[in-house]
Amino acid sequence: MGWAIGIAQVIYDGGTVMSSTPANITVTQPLLATPALTAVANGANLDLTLTGTVGGHYRVDSRTDLVSSWQAFADLASLAASPFTLSAPMTNAQQFFRAVGIP
Repeated sequence: MGWAIGIAQVIYDGGTVMSSTPANITVTQPLLATPALTAVANGANLDLTLTGTVGGHYRVDSRTDLVSSWQAFADLASLAASPFTLSAPMTNAQQFFRAVGIP
């Protein structure tokens, strides 16, 4: 499965235009969907639900304040299902999470 897009192709050698013809490109790998992350308390855990492209590479990061660096919480090299749920123990007074798509 792929998407066909039309482009104009120009070949330039630094001095003259060598060729200028229309070309078609077929993209065979779908683009990575922008991730969405939701959270719901579940007892002593926080259930994080990630929505994205199945098979895509995503990482969920966390940090305990708004100043420190993000730390990898989970690296999902190939998202098995969408939505996908991870559990995080609620052991900190506060914790922040984000989801990042990895090309």
